[in-house]
Amino acid sequence: VVTGRVCVATVLNEVFEITRRHFRQSGVESLDLRAEVADRTMMVEADPDHLKQILINLVFNGVEACREGKRVVITRVRSHTITKLDVAQGMLPEGDWASIAVCDSGGGIQERILERLYEPFVSTKTSGTGLGLAVVKRLVDNCGGRITVETRVGEGTTFTICLRRCPVTAPMPVRMHMQHEPA
Repeated sequence: VVTGRVCVATVLNEVFEITRRHFRQSGVESLDLRAEVADRTMMVEADPDHLKQILINLVFNGVEACREGKRVVITRVRSHTITKLDVAQGMLPEGDWASIAVCDSGGGIQERILERLYEPFVSTKTSGTGLGLAVVKRLVDNCGGRITVETRVGEGTTFTICLRRCPVTAPMPVRMHMQHEPA
């Protein structure tokens, strides 16, 4: 159900601005959002609004998972070429893919929650609806992508989404660092 092409860096900039604004209004004192984007022109096959919603949900969850004090969320964007060997090992289908990893320094996810992570109404937050990751999973699936999670209790969690990469002309490396500290 993929419905377009979208520049990952452009969407990520929008998501970071929305995130900073939301958490500033919520009284979060220290928020450090970092993006490491290997190619700022990278385009993926996805509906732009869907990619924005996916990243908003993952980045918000990452910020909320961090303990009080400094909240750090790092988003890494990379490109990968999947070969026939990778396909044989159960990886993604052959082709060019982009991976977007959202990493937080929170407390990790308990094993009992991991088993049901993408089910609707599963949440570890007292104020959460438990729909965010269910929506993320459905939107990633609709884009023909994959989502994985790696977590260590007490250390943090990384959600990685993989989406088909669109061909682009000249890649230009960029490193963004966006930070909000109270005035």
